[in-house]
Parts: sequence; C-alpha cells; structure tokens
Amino acid sequence: MTRDMYNKLIVKVQEAELAAKKTPSQNRRLKRFRIIEVGETKKLSSRSEPIKYYLPAEEIFDIIEAATVAIGHGGRDRLKTETSRKYANMTINLININTMWRVRLNVSFASLDKMVTLTDNLI
Repeated sequence: MTRDMYNKLIVKVQEAELAAKKTPSQNRRLKRFRIIEVGETKKLSSRSEPIKYYLPAEEIFDIIEAATVAIGHGGRDRLKTETSRKYANMTINLININTMWRVRLNVSFASLDKMVTLTDNLI
C-alpha cells in the first residue's frame, strides 16, 4: 500500500469512528483497524493482541533492511518471524523482493569493481 493509500485509509477509519450510522464497509474497517497516535503522527494498527502496525510500502523495505542487519542476515524465514511480531502487512513476497533486489545490487557492485580494476590495469 502506497503512502497515499495509507493516509486515505487512516482518514476512512477516522470517518468510520465518527459516523453515527455505519455502513458495512465502515464496520469492516473498524473491526480490522484502529488508529494509534504516536506523538503527532497517526499510525494504523490491528485490533488484535498483540498490536501490530501497518506500514506504507515506502517504509517496509527500510524495516526489512534494518531487521536483516539486526538478526545477522539470518534468512528469509527468520526475518519473516521477527518482522511479523511487530508489523501486520509484512509478507514473504515482500521479503523475497527485497532479497532479489539486494542480490542484484551486489552483483552490480561486483561488476562495477571488475570494470574499475580492468580500467586501472589499462592506465
């Protein structure tokens, strides 16, 4: 979910909380989501215990990177377990996409290093 969709969903949940007569879609939103204010920011979270936060796509990959380093590059399943404890919309697919992106980036840097070495030898 993009940042715009995330913000729109927060607004829709707030509207559902304030509505006198709720529609079926508002009831579904209220059963699934709640809004928690942290400082001046509003975060979308689950109603179930323990509380899990929903993240926009822009933040998900930063969280995956931070968790990867925190668990010592422990693998996909361990990363899924660790991130799922706190975040509701963390999926194996997102972790796989992040891993493929990281592998391609490392291959690109390795290729770049080889090119630099080859050009240094020519000079």
